[in-house]
Amino acid sequence: MVPEILTIQQAAHYLQIDSGIVRRKVQAGEMPAARIGGQWRIRRARLDHWLDEMSDFSDAAFTKLLQGTRRAAKHAGIRTPEDVDRFVRAIRQKRAKSHNSNKAVTK
Repeated sequence: MVPEILTIQQAAHYLQIDSGIVRRKVQAGEMPAARIGGQWRIRRARLDHWLDEMSDFSDAAFTKLLQGTRRAAKHAGIRTPEDVDRFVRAIRQKRAKSHNSNKAVTK
């Protein structure tokens, strides 16, 4: 039976990977964990959820996401890096104008 709260070593065993990999991911904030009394602890339910999220970015899912992003960019007229820069500048200008007009209204 796998405990509800896991150590780094137990999480590594549960995931069937090296404990050094788990430790690096935890320390980098890539894997959910809490430091308690100077030691890392990982809730099994959060680890399962994290694993489910990781599988959402399988090659097929990532390819589908990338295709959708490319379609949306094409639809918005974005074809080159310069188009992206122009698009971002335009959005920032709109937000700045909106922000400034909101300030004037609240005064």
